[in-house]
Amino acid sequence: MRRVGVTMLAVGLSMSLATSAAAEDAANDSGTEVPRLDVPEAGVAISLPAAWKAYVEMQEKEDWGLSDEGFADAPVPFWKVIYASDDGRPWCDLTWYPQHPLPIDAHVERHEALMTPSHSDVERPIEVTTVELPAGEAYRFDVYNEPTGSYSTVYLLGSGDARYLLECVGDEPTADGWLAVGESLELIGGTEEPMASQEP
Repeated sequence: MRRVGVTMLAVGLSMSLATSAAAEDAANDSGTEVPRLDVPEAGVAISLPAAWKAYVEMQEKEDWGLSDEGFADAPVPFWKVIYASDDGRPWCDLTWYPQHPLPIDAHVERHEALMTPSHSDVERPIEVTTVELPAGEAYRFDVYNEPTGSYSTVYLLGSGDARYLLECVGDEPTADGWLAVGESLELIGGTEEPMASQEP
């Protein structure tokens, strides 16, 4: 497996990025416009709050849990694609599995189990629903994490064997569960060979 150097390409979201029609209509809770960020290496585009700073990471990692649990013969590679925040919470990140060994239903069950606390005295209620996004049907996890006092929403979207997980976390729940960001997620066709980005 080719190891790609970790490069965080800081992207000022006020820069002149292409804006999709959906992004022009979408807004976060503060009513700001949501510029679009394209990452062809992962075959995805997404819109994020305009005031945030975003980092195109394209950082390769390995999921050892899948092999330890017998779902794969070896650790499964995945990529941390984007991290964006308003200097702390709230923040969103996007993870991409080019090939996930589990069918989508089993992946959903496993992800819910991973988010369920192992200690009975830890409060972490989880609600799992399905939502139809422009990119396709997604599974949505709404979670309150009592130890950190944070609220998170995860959108899990499948595209063939590939998986995209969008997670957004804040100190308070949002009115729409970050739906504007989820709806902006766009699959933009065939992926390019992931490459280390250059510092701007």
